[in-house]
Amino acid sequence: MYEFIVSIFSIFPESVFDFFIGFCSQIKYRGFLKRIKSELCTSDVPEYRELGESISVKHYFFPYNDEIGKKIRRGAEIEVDSNNGHKVVKYKNFCLYFPGEWTKTKCKSYMRSLLVEQDKNSSHAYFTDELEKIDNYGTVIDLGAAEGIFTADVIDKAEKVYLFEYNDSYIECLNRTFEKYKDKVEIVKKYVSDKNQGEEISLDGFFGDEIPDNIGLIKMDIEGAEQSALRGMKKVLERNPNAILLVCVYHSQDAEEEIKSILDGYEFNVRKGYRLVPSMGEQKYPYFRHGVLEAHRTGLNS
Repeated sequence: MYEFIVSIFSIFPESVFDFFIGFCSQIKYRGFLKRIKSELCTSDVPEYRELGESISVKHYFFPYNDEIGKKIRRGAEIEVDSNNGHKVVKYKNFCLYFPGEWTKTKCKSYMRSLLVEQDKNSSHAYFTDELEKIDNYGTVIDLGAAEGIFTADVIDKAEKVYLFEYNDSYIECLNRTFEKYKDKVEIVKKYVSDKNQGEEISLDGFFGDEIPDNIGLIKMDIEGAEQSALRGMKKVLERNPNAILLVCVYHSQDAEEEIKSILDGYEFNVRKGYRLVPSMGEQKYPYFRHGVLEAHRTGLNS
């Protein structure tokens, strides 16, 4: 029923659609947010008290990103065109393709959420100033490619990019978005894990005896399968000790510590800020989660 109602509201202007989504969030999570706000605000840990005070029912997903959202909403208008049955949004030098069944309002709202996520002050930002200074990323692996915005950000500095995505709608869009880069882009329809059977594949299994030795970046946003995917790329990481991993750690409360344990011997940097995601997994104290964990064995060399 909720998805049906959302589909109806998506035909309205973006401001109406965003108001509706925010209103539904207030209703759905009001009790949860009120409870944890009270719990955190009385914590003996100063950082937890600050997190509790930051809780806003309307902006629960990005508690530190209200200003980012306002800045992006004040920015250039997001134009949505249609092309061969798909929706198209201009992003940098790219035309990002979105599923044709999406309304223009949904495309605009989704694109704005991507821009908020990748703002330098966001907990979900993949790139830092240091990463952007690197001249050549070599081979890049994009696990959970979705609409392809990460690959769009790296492709001009990459020699080869492997995009792993299982959603057919996204795969069709990725083929159109990167049509001019067929010589350096390979799209793989598989779930990435530590298994090699059916719809799943490990990176070690995918590359077999032909593991590239110039992998510079591995980005992972695969809905909680990050731990199993890491266990399935041991040979890849052994052959590429300088690879930088950008791993989403918010899909479960314990994901960050579990991933750090798997990556024994790595150095870690977490992106600034936290995410509060009451829709994802068991909610445990202190409830807030970091967004992206950067892991590397050696210092960055440009």
